[in-house]
Amino acid sequence: MSDSWNTAPEGEPPAAAAPQVPPPPPWSPWSASPASPPSPSTPSGMAQPPPPMPPAPMPLPPRAPGAPPPAGPYAGAPIGCQVCGRLPATNVKFVQNTGMVFARNSQTWDLVACRDCGTHVYRKAQAHTLGFGWWGIISFLVNLVTVPTNFLQSRRLRPLGDPVGTPVGRPLDPGRPVLLRPQLLGLLVLLGGFGFMIYDGGTFTTIHHFERGECFNVPAGATSEEIDLVPCDEPHDAEVVETLPPRSSSPEDSEKAELRACAAIAEDALLDDVTQSLHVATFNSPTGFSSVCVLVEDGGGKLTGRVTKE
Repeated sequence: MSDSWNTAPEGEPPAAAAPQVPPPPPWSPWSASPASPPSPSTPSGMAQPPPPMPPAPMPLPPRAPGAPPPAGPYAGAPIGCQVCGRLPATNVKFVQNTGMVFARNSQTWDLVACRDCGTHVYRKAQAHTLGFGWWGIISFLVNLVTVPTNFLQSRRLRPLGDPVGTPVGRPLDPGRPVLLRPQLLGLLVLLGGFGFMIYDGGTFTTIHHFERGECFNVPAGATSEEIDLVPCDEPHDAEVVETLPPRSSSPEDSEKAELRACAAIAEDALLDDVTQSLHVATFNSPTGFSSVCVLVEDGGGKLTGRVTKE
């Protein structure tokens, strides 16, 4: 009978027993661990292999030049208002122009808007442009394009119906029409100034438009730029003899010379049968560097009838 005990050679320690590795549990699709097949066992102390890479996506087929892109899940869906999110909406672009005599400033709104929100932006931009966009040479020219362009853009909002849907933002109130907004006062001031400069209907003129034989009245407290022309057969304050050339020196130095020249001109222009007591005077412009020679009544009264030759 043989001895089953292993004995090491004399003088050597006994060999250590090999560690026992328990076998892996059997794989089951019903286990609580992730449902994956068992992987080959890896020796202890070695890193696990990385998971396999997913397959590369299939490339899209080439498109012919000019062909539309493939339709996505939202292709053809209507776009809501960028302000409130309601429908229907359309793209509009409005410009607000501000003239500052030697400079200008502009602000542009390019957006998709419903009828109410778009009308609010249009009326605000157009009213400001009409009131404050004319004050400057460059800005005036820009306004000639901006105003009609804004109006044409606003017409794109008219076919839209009432906005529907739940707002996702605060809807804008269209507000007052453009012509009822206070910004239009700036336009009225501008038009009034133009009218003042170009109006010359025969009953109102300025010192620079006088002609010989014209008769006029100067209302109390008025300046020399507010002259009321009247027929010479009606009572009037003065009658024009001649418009004098611009002064080449200060008004004080030229006043006496002008009076002498005025007297000489009036003597030649005066009618022979004038019975009223007259004297010459100069009527000055607000700047003081231009004037006209006139005939007035000595006692400060009214003249009646023409006193100068044609």
